[in-house]
Order: sequence, then C-alpha cells, then structure tokens
Amino acid sequence: MASVDLHGFDKIVIGASIRFIMLLPHGPTDPATVVELTDWQRVEVVGRTLGEM
Repeated sequence: MASVDLHGFDKIVIGASIRFIMLLPHGPTDPATVVELTDWQRVEVVGRTLGEM
C-alpha cells in the first residue's frame, strides 16, 4: 500500500485558507506581512476586570 505525504499540501491549504479569511474583512493577505492583530492593552484590562470578579 502506497503512502502519501500531505504535509506540504496541508501547509498550502492552510495558508490559502488563512489568506482567504483575511481577505474577507480586507485584511493583509501577503504571507510576508507581520501584523499584530491583538490589542494587548485591552486584553490586560479585561483580564484584570475578570480577576477582580
């Protein structure tokens, strides 16, 4: 029985899927682009608020 290595194929499909998802809200689609999408200050505020509950 022959074996097929889909690791490279998976990488292509995942990359294309992420680019498509980012295309929908007009986000960056260039794989070389590095963008921080998380507002870490807001995360800190929410975490502190939840910690005080």
